[in-house]
Amino acid sequence: FYAPKNQIVVRLFYFGAKEIDIDNSFWRDKILKAYELRKNYLIASDTNAYRLLHAEGDSLPGLIVDVYDHTASVQVLHKGVELFYQILIDTLLEIGIKHIYLKTKDNSRRLEQINVPQGWATEPFTEDILITENGLKFWVNVEKGQKTGFFLDQRENRDLLKKYSKDKVVLNAFGYTGG
Repeated sequence: FYAPKNQIVVRLFYFGAKEIDIDNSFWRDKILKAYELRKNYLIASDTNAYRLLHAEGDSLPGLIVDVYDHTASVQVLHKGVELFYQILIDTLLEIGIKHIYLKTKDNSRRLEQINVPQGWATEPFTEDILITENGLKFWVNVEKGQKTGFFLDQRENRDLLKKYSKDKVVLNAFGYTGG
């Protein structure tokens, strides 16, 4: 993806010597590959919230998708995502996501001229979502929450703190969700 006005002018989504077709199945396969990886390592009976797509980490630059139980919060950071927006929505529904909320930062919309719609791409689910992470319960609001709704990248830190704080009283005065 090429964006001359962005701080990151070029974002790559394929590395390889083999010539490939960039079509709907290319994008769908990337999303499904990421889902299979998460299914094997993150999704468990005691965890139903995870980062499904991590931009460059999944060779999908400019796209972050966090899943909270049955709801996906999608953050579009690059105009190029418009090229496969509908296949993204269709694939998320295919893997069992029931509700999809789209968020794009205002500066990304302006700089990138992103035209992906904001808000619910599916039937709205406006209630807070109760998620489980390593057996702990948290409430998440994808509409009003910061970024995609919850800081999933802090999973290991919360699990570590749980071990150190067992049977202790702890005040978290700085955490966004009390995690």
